[in-house]
Amino acid sequence: MKHIFWIFLLGMQCALGQTSGTAPWRQTLNAFEKGFKLKSFNEIKPLLSAEFSIGVYQNPTTDPMLKSIVENYFQLDSLQLISDTLSDGLYKVKAKYFFKGQKDYASYIVFDKDGKIQYTDLFDQLYKVNRYEKSELVAKVPFEIINGAIAVKARFNDSSEEFTMLFDTGADGIALSEAMADKVSIKNVVDRSTSVVGASAKVKYSSGNTMQLGEVSIDRQNLVVFPTIRKGFDGLFGGNLLSRFITKVNFDTGHIELYSLGEFKGEGTPLKIDYSGMLPVISTDVSLANGKAISGEYVFDTGAGYNIISFGPFSHQHGLYQEVKADYYSTNFSFGHQSRIKLGSFSKIALGTYTFNNVQGAVQEYDETNKEWASHDGSVGFEIIRRFNFTIDVLHNLIYLEPNQGYHQPFGFTISGVNILFKDEEMVVNSVVRGSKAERQGIKSGALVHTINGNSAAELMEADKMNALKNSESNPVTFNITQDDNSKQITL
Repeated sequence: MKHIFWIFLLGMQCALGQTSGTAPWRQTLNAFEKGFKLKSFNEIKPLLSAEFSIGVYQNPTTDPMLKSIVENYFQLDSLQLISDTLSDGLYKVKAKYFFKGQKDYASYIVFDKDGKIQYTDLFDQLYKVNRYEKSELVAKVPFEIINGAIAVKARFNDSSEEFTMLFDTGADGIALSEAMADKVSIKNVVDRSTSVVGASAKVKYSSGNTMQLGEVSIDRQNLVVFPTIRKGFDGLFGGNLLSRFITKVNFDTGHIELYSLGEFKGEGTPLKIDYSGMLPVISTDVSLANGKAISGEYVFDTGAGYNIISFGPFSHQHGLYQEVKADYYSTNFSFGHQSRIKLGSFSKIALGTYTFNNVQGAVQEYDETNKEWASHDGSVGFEIIRRFNFTIDVLHNLIYLEPNQGYHQPFGFTISGVNILFKDEEMVVNSVVRGSKAERQGIKSGALVHTINGNSAAELMEADKMNALKNSESNPVTFNITQDDNSKQITL
């Protein structure tokens, strides 16, 4: 996973009043009022729900924001309870704030079933978010698929040149290649350390930039500069868009639809996400070929090239690296750090009620000396994600999944270092494992595969034929391909 550091500073202030009663939320409200009168973050922090949020930002990311509000907002004189309602397990309490020297102000404070504070309208509005304002379509941004990823054209700062950017929901911000950064005159550059999957890296960090997507301008953007980005791309972006807009990716139309933050109901099945780490994390159920079933918290990651990957600590905790039967081994390279990856078949992968059977997934080998692991369990990658039109609404911690025209397409697979996708009832080389014999033999992305050990695409779409092929991989594997207008037979 990519992880890009962000700093949020706020010079504002806030406070609350006094009520009585025995209900848990009433006791919390009293303590909440007291904490604001004292301008004490430490007294308010224990009153917060685990899902507490300010705008799109979730606990614990909200800590420095809340501290700044509490210490710098107007001095509270008192708080008056107006009304309360219970809906969907949440207590919605309307209260009037009386700040010294200010006009009185009424708004809602929302508590969870245990009486903990989930959000307050006052705090949301300080970050220019109104949960009750109807969400509206702001723009439709076209995209195309390049090298198994979502590619969007974007401009930066005063440059008129368009660049090809990877829309990566597994990145919490923007990253540019060094070559691109030189062209767009990035601003306020300093040296920083940042984290990527299984490693850390020294990078250039820049603040105060503007990103232009079609007619939409996104200002005040921080970014980092890496030596290179994935082949075919000048940069990538992700969380900076999700934090500004309710974001729908429609693979059927080839557009990213951007909606204003507010009251919204998406199309498809809603599933809860955790956005506390500025990445959309979804509960995912996986079953191994030996019948073992486990659940984990996986990033919904359009930038991940695997169908699904379990990271080292989660793999180690559940013995996945030992129990998954290997179809192939690979090595992941990340800024000078490398980790061994095993690819093997999972009998089932489930996102909510959506289930995929006999899917090839990846597990990362655990290295106890590595201290740079990601905090989540793994990533659900592009080959699963592309089967849905999806909408990410981080304001309400929801993702909507809607099966699209590609939902029933067969999954790709990796054999003898060659990653193959089914496309229009044919097989195409998607990528070649770095350092593999297939790479040394000259097999390249884009090659058309006619047969593998005599099996056509139509035959390998059948599960029993595919399993037989994988089980025979210890024997030589023969590919009949067309590449660079030449037909070849290559045995690995």
